[in-house]
Amino acid sequence: MGTFYAAARDPIFYAHHANIDRLWIIWVDKLGGKVFSDPDWLDSSFMFYNEEAKPVIVKVKDCLDPTTLGYVYEDIDIPWLDAKPTPRRKGVRVVTSELCQATQVFPTALDRVLNIVVRRPKKLRSKEEKEEAEEVLLVDEIKYVCSKPVKFDVYLNESDVKLCTPANSEFLGSFVDVPHHRHRTSTEKMSVRFAISSVLEELHGTDESEFLLVTLVPRCGDVTIASKSSA
Repeated sequence: MGTFYAAARDPIFYAHHANIDRLWIIWVDKLGGKVFSDPDWLDSSFMFYNEEAKPVIVKVKDCLDPTTLGYVYEDIDIPWLDAKPTPRRKGVRVVTSELCQATQVFPTALDRVLNIVVRRPKKLRSKEEKEEAEEVLLVDEIKYVCSKPVKFDVYLNESDVKLCTPANSEFLGSFVDVPHHRHRTSTEKMSVRFAISSVLEELHGTDESEFLLVTLVPRCGDVTIASKSSA
C-alpha cells in the first residue's frame, strides 16, 4: 500500500478505497458535509482503461454520486456516528512555571517522550473569530528516512500519556508514514496539523491558556523534529 505504483496489486487496496468512498457518502448524507463547488476540482480529469482496454476520461464530478455509477451502500446502523472523545481530566492545567522556563533545543531526535511548551499566538478569541478560523497545532519539519515505517503520537495538555487513550480528548492523533520502496535512501520532510479549538473547549471550557503542553511519543522509526511546534 505504501508503494503507489503497485498498490492496486494488493486486494486490500480495493476494500480500503471502497470504505473511503462509503465514508464520503456518510459525511455528505448524515453529517451535512458540503461538496466542494470549485470547478478546478470538479473538472479535474483522470484517464483510465475500460473493460475493453480502451482509454476513457473520467472527471471528479462524475464520481460524487454512487448511484450514477450503478451502486449504493447498504443502510446500516453506524454506532460511532455520534461518538466523540471525552477529557481524561477536565479543567486541569498542566503547564507550570517550571515548564514555561524550560528550553527545548531544536533540532532534536524523537527518541524519547518529548514535552514541548508552545505559546499560543492569541488567547480569548471572540466567537466570530473562532467561527472564522480554526486554531491549529502545527508540528513542523518532521524529518525521517522513507525506507522505514514511522509513527509518533501527539497529545495536548496531558500530564501522563500512559493513562490517556484514543477515547480521550487529550490524544490528538498520530503521524504515520509507510515505506516507499522506490525511494529507499531519500529523506522526507513533512509536517502535520491538528485542529484544537474544540479540544481546548472540552478540556478547559475556555481558551484562557497562554501556553499549551504538547507531548510527542515515538512509536516506531527514526524521526527528527527540526523546529519547535507552534499553534
